[in-house]
Amino acid sequence: MSSRATIPNLKYEHGTVVSYDPIASAMGSRVLLEGGNAVDAAIATGFALAVVYPQAGNLGGGGFMMIAPNDGNVEFLDYRETAPRKLDAEQLITPASGLRAPSVFGALSVGVPGTVAGFAEAHKRYGRLSWDRVIGVAIDLAENGFRLTTRQAAYFSRYAQDLSYFDSTRHYFMSKGADYLPGSLIQQPHLTRCLRLLADRGPEEFYEGSIAELIANEIEAGGGVLDLDDLRAYEAHWRNPITTRFLGKEVISSPFPSGGGMVIALTLRLLEASGIDAHPPGSLARYNLLGRCFRVAFSLRHRYAADPETLTPEDVEEIENLFSMELKAGDLERFTETIVSQETAHAESLDKNTTHYCVLDAEGNGVSNTYSLNTLFGSKLAVSGAGFLLNNSIDDFRIGENIPNWYGIIDGPRNQLMPGRRPVGSMAPTIVRSSNRPAVELLMGGSGGPTIPTLVTQAIVGTVIDGKSLHEALDAPRVHHQFQKAELCVEDMVPAEIREQLFVGDPDPVRTVLRLGIGAGIERDPSTGRVVGALDKRFSHYAVL
Repeated sequence: MSSRATIPNLKYEHGTVVSYDPIASAMGSRVLLEGGNAVDAAIATGFALAVVYPQAGNLGGGGFMMIAPNDGNVEFLDYRETAPRKLDAEQLITPASGLRAPSVFGALSVGVPGTVAGFAEAHKRYGRLSWDRVIGVAIDLAENGFRLTTRQAAYFSRYAQDLSYFDSTRHYFMSKGADYLPGSLIQQPHLTRCLRLLADRGPEEFYEGSIAELIANEIEAGGGVLDLDDLRAYEAHWRNPITTRFLGKEVISSPFPSGGGMVIALTLRLLEASGIDAHPPGSLARYNLLGRCFRVAFSLRHRYAADPETLTPEDVEEIENLFSMELKAGDLERFTETIVSQETAHAESLDKNTTHYCVLDAEGNGVSNTYSLNTLFGSKLAVSGAGFLLNNSIDDFRIGENIPNWYGIIDGPRNQLMPGRRPVGSMAPTIVRSSNRPAVELLMGGSGGPTIPTLVTQAIVGTVIDGKSLHEALDAPRVHHQFQKAELCVEDMVPAEIREQLFVGDPDPVRTVLRLGIGAGIERDPSTGRVVGALDKRFSHYAVL
């Protein structure tokens, strides 16, 4: 689809931007003030995060963007990374484990980046300001610099060993071989030059020009296989989002290759069929029901989720039948009886490895965007001469039988690593609105790997059933079950007397954790039009773990 869609140029005042970094949010707001629309501001925010939030903001990663023009026609843009043509799973199966495994660390872990192509495609269809203008705010940040916050300095310190491993990364992210300190002025001349090239010559420079050559050279020097042909072949794709009904609301979320939208949609349908509205917030019955529904939804994700380009007509029909099936009381038990849990190595880390942000402009156009390098700082490999980090999204593929990814998930054969495929992930930018009105009521998403769809689901339950504000719903205690490993995770904010009774009589153990993901979003009151941004309290309470 290449035709340009227009967002009407109505009377403009301002809008709202919510991201994980106040500087990036300010840059998005600046674009809104200058007459840009929600898509312009989202692209500007994304490029700004690539400068000030390098552990997840990126040029070298990929993600998903949900766009909701004020005419009600929601669109979904997939700019997820792809596997290089010459990459073979056998190259990744070694005795190494943890963050030094080749699927997570270094050149072999890098998928073809999609961020620049995705932003360019969104701008081509919906942008109002010029391409060089929306990049300009990030150029200013990279050239003039920004002061490192205590939070960001702590991230650099925590990952100092990994950031020191590669010469290029050490040059850009370590200060003369030592950690950056809070208050340090961070100026990035190579990243400035890279952004200027993108602004002046367009996104083609990233995939066919001098930036592409820098990426290919870095990968080759590191023993990887991603090359110029892989970069030239990359395309972002418009896809049909997943839409489901939940207690009078329309919930629109991510389709494949994300498994996140599937988990959200199936869980909400199971919750409604199981009478979730009869169980008050914070009750043992609600937490138990949430955990059971998550477990079923993740088991179905394991079975069905894949790169949509690889699905056969029979696969598509089977998946469509699953989503069109009318669910009723007792179906949760029926699904549960078919589950055979698989024990896997469980990743202890639930880092903010991804970043989510939302924009709602004064005209009612909304963007919910999640993009990522996968784990924090991605592959830990920076591109010499360009100054940005590359992703390690290859770890999201099924590398081999019974080999879990970094998040403890073993995907089914449909997510097997193959050349050109997009890996299944959990990113889930989501929109909620009333079934009979096109106006956006909630824009939301989050970070935290497989905890993203479970946190989004619980925020929707909190707003739709309990009448909470989005901020209150995001702050509420959460549980999480991802089918593999067979355990229910529960935050320590849940009272001890509840935690001690969870899943009584069920074989799955309960594990208490500090936090389960970080949520962010924007809420719009449909009756008054009042707009409020919301950022999960976990972001400030647990800055670096």
